[in-house]
Amino acid sequence: KADASAFTIADGMVQHLLTDYLYGGGMFEVVGEEDCSVDLGDENPNVDGLVIPIAYRALLSETVREISCLKDHLQAEYPEMTVFIDPIDGTKEFTSGKGEQCSICIGFASRGSPVGGLVFRPLTSPATYAMGCRGEKFVASYLLPDEGAGGLLTSNGGISPFLVGVMDRTNWSRIPAGGAGNKMLRLLENEDNIYVLDRGLSRWDTCAASAVIEANGGYVGKLSSYMRGDADDYTYTKAELNSDFEEGLAKLTKYNNSFGGEVTAKNGQIKAINVEEVKPYANLCGLVAMGPKWNNEKSKDEVLHVLQKVSKMHAPSYD
Repeated sequence: KADASAFTIADGMVQHLLTDYLYGGGMFEVVGEEDCSVDLGDENPNVDGLVIPIAYRALLSETVREISCLKDHLQAEYPEMTVFIDPIDGTKEFTSGKGEQCSICIGFASRGSPVGGLVFRPLTSPATYAMGCRGEKFVASYLLPDEGAGGLLTSNGGISPFLVGVMDRTNWSRIPAGGAGNKMLRLLENEDNIYVLDRGLSRWDTCAASAVIEANGGYVGKLSSYMRGDADDYTYTKAELNSDFEEGLAKLTKYNNSFGGEVTAKNGQIKAINVEEVKPYANLCGLVAMGPKWNNEKSKDEVLHVLQKVSKMHAPSYD
């Protein structure tokens, strides 16, 4: 893609099936990660020019038929509901032999708040998922319980000095894991895990998982708000400008800037000053997520105290 992140046939195809066949036709507002063309013509069906292999075409045809039948059961219209779709959350892991860490995320938001969601990991053995809707007191899941010691969930790659400082102060072990949806499920698989992120994601990465965690009694919110003692989550609406922009907080990167390409500066990274500089669905304010064991006043205050102490030495990166 333009930001040099990976794109696969699976990304485009999953989103196309959901947006055009299941949730299309004006029933919902839909926001998806991928902006691609899909042609399912008989001769050379393709996704952005990537030809779908012959071995998968029969499965694709059957999936189209089944999803079309499923749509017939969605009788009501939900004009106030916005669906956020990440067709393959963790594409890097999907393309590098760590497919068990990727997930399909479908989140439903109403009036800007995540109200329901499904996070599905198709490549674990067996496949795993969690879904929930707090307003309807509904949760369901099939997960793989982790009886390990628990710790701080991080990306598989490099992490910031802020997160290193958090681990040093708490003695939390680092648990590398790909994909935001996967990390959120791991909060439910091990109640001792916690997820703190000071780098960028997007609304489609977090909408479904936020709804699932909250339905299970956990907490998800913006790191910047949490550090101020507030409990604000991101705003999930279809919009042309970023609803959660904070002037001078986030650093412009090739992933979050609205003008495309690399961001260069003579004296380090450039912070976003105007909302027009950033993508409308970029999560610029970091993230704090925890399962039900942590979601109480005492535990949240303890976490806040640690984060505030560490930030005096190493500020969150917000990049």
